[in-house]
Amino acid sequence: WAVEHIRSTHPESPDVDDLWHEFSEKRKLVRSCTSNLASFKFGNELPAIRKVLAVSPINPAQLQIVREVFLEIVRASYWDQLQQGKFLSDSREPGILINSVSLAKEECNKRLADWEVLEKD
Repeated sequence: WAVEHIRSTHPESPDVDDLWHEFSEKRKLVRSCTSNLASFKFGNELPAIRKVLAVSPINPAQLQIVREVFLEIVRASYWDQLQQGKFLSDSREPGILINSVSLAKEECNKRLADWEVLEKD
């Protein structure tokens, strides 16, 4: 199903500058958070990553797959936190977080939208 779905959608190749700007904005947002977060281990390599993105064409289908994998990692992290008891019992937050991933997957052929879904809730 996944291969057919990717082949059936023909998203436009994303603009590197737009992707980089979006990444930078989300990075600032995450850094402003007071929660303990895992560090991004490739921070020193960001200039090299940006250089590669500027000269290499971005395959929209591959980008969609990367987004889908990323969202599944986020979902697994939410489940792990839930099992570790990091949410209050009977709270709405776990359902909202997991639902945000499901809704974001519907948009991952265009962008990552999990944060937008959370902002609405």
